[in-house]
Amino acid sequence: MSHLQRCPPVKRTGECHYRQMYFDGSESRGTLAKETILFDTEDDGIESVSNVEFGCAHEIIVGFNVGTGLLGLAYGKFSILKQFSNKFSLCFETFSDDQSSGHSFLALGDGARTTGQSTSLFMRYGHYHVDVERISIDGRTINIPNQLTPIGNTIIDTGTSMLNLAEESYSEFKTHIDSLLDGHLNSFMDGHLVCYNGTIQHELPQLPTVTLTFYKGASLELDPTSLFHQLEDEYFCLSVMMSPKIDLSIIGTNALQSYNIGFDLDNETIYFDKISCDYLD
Repeated sequence: MSHLQRCPPVKRTGECHYRQMYFDGSESRGTLAKETILFDTEDDGIESVSNVEFGCAHEIIVGFNVGTGLLGLAYGKFSILKQFSNKFSLCFETFSDDQSSGHSFLALGDGARTTGQSTSLFMRYGHYHVDVERISIDGRTINIPNQLTPIGNTIIDTGTSMLNLAEESYSEFKTHIDSLLDGHLNSFMDGHLVCYNGTIQHELPQLPTVTLTFYKGASLELDPTSLFHQLEDEYFCLSVMMSPKIDLSIIGTNALQSYNIGFDLDNETIYFDKISCDYLD
């Protein structure tokens, strides 16, 4: 999610160039522009909105998932959300090729779905923060150091692909994962990723489920298809990394698969509803 600052026009051309960086190393560079954008409405109509400010990217560098662009949904001046409404929802279908129906979608304004379990949403420095109180692996709770659990210790960032855990939490997490899989799967490093020989589908019965529990009791459950990704035909990797921010964890889109996430900025509340996006189409 982006929080783009206004930039001065470049002399002679009058163009305004931008550079937006994300926590996982993704980056977008290009020219700030205005255009008329067409949106589908709930009654199967089309609504035209003029003078929408957006970044026309000349270069996109992605940290993990390859895409055609990056959509900023923070509350900064140039966010597409800020130009329309303080309420939106995102539904993420399962990303794996054999299960995905391709029906992930974004709803803005009155069409946003804000149902399910909820927790407090804190907006700080252009980012959406939540408070994770507990992380459990197959029901076994791992330690989150006290100094890493102030209000708003975790960022929800759809510009980031994977779950990034604060340093000490990640160390505890990896130790528990290793102990669960030890003797079953051989691990190795592929860059910064912890990987295992084999396929997710074949190893599915041995792979754990992880639950993030938030303030007020809402929870986000990561099943094996959200916790691991098939990087190559012969091996798969853990979709969890150490956060680049020592005292902050970051929840990326892989962890949000099979959920509708509703943001109500006016009431500072976020909703988690485990559901197939097909039912919302």
